[in-house]
Amino acid sequence: MLITALLGAALAVPPTADDAAAQSFADALRAMNSVAENLTDATFTMHKREWVDGGQGSWSVMEVKFRQPEDAYLHFVDGPNAGRMVLWKGPDWNNGKFRVDPGRFIPVMSLDPNGSLAMRGNRHNIRELPPTVLIEKITRDALKVNDSPTFKPNVTDLGTTDVRGESSQCWEAVLPKEEDKSFYATKVRMCVNPKTNMVNSMRIWDHEDGEMRLVEQYDYVDFKINPGLSDQDFDPDTYGL
Repeated sequence: MLITALLGAALAVPPTADDAAAQSFADALRAMNSVAENLTDATFTMHKREWVDGGQGSWSVMEVKFRQPEDAYLHFVDGPNAGRMVLWKGPDWNNGKFRVDPGRFIPVMSLDPNGSLAMRGNRHNIRELPPTVLIEKITRDALKVNDSPTFKPNVTDLGTTDVRGESSQCWEAVLPKEEDKSFYATKVRMCVNPKTNMVNSMRIWDHEDGEMRLVEQYDYVDFKINPGLSDQDFDPDTYGL
């Protein structure tokens, strides 16, 4: 369930020039939550790179189909897992496991989303794949800052930039994670495509292995909202899974 409190709430940011960035960041989160609340399905290309097991992983690129609440089909088109296909239809399907065709003449298998094989090279399991989940985490942190009598918004408007061919508005937010470990990140850079009001780039910094590191890099491009995906798009027989 997405956090909806931000949709109707006015953030308690003082009306000064320094806080204009915090207000525009909050407005972007409201718009994204509004889109996410009305999202039934989506397709997008996801570029992913994560800090895992003490090192920076390689970029992976996957074509994704997603349908609420948890249906997801992934086709890896570039990176170390190129050719791999994955299908997940929620915890009540396939004994709570996802189906994966690793390619390269390896048989199709079922994997526990939290098992060591499924999590190898990943910071998050497949249930956290949709950008709506990341939006929820960032929104939760924004609300925590807003509701605190001591935390102050620390947001910088980075202006407009290009995200893999899409013109995007970007912000950087520094969060007081040293004071409250429940924050998701120490620093976040978020970019939004104004045509869709959806996040199309996210960079997450956190303390990892004793240093501040860029631990999560996600780009979501060619995002199509509610294209009308059918059961066939998530049928294992469609993909030989």
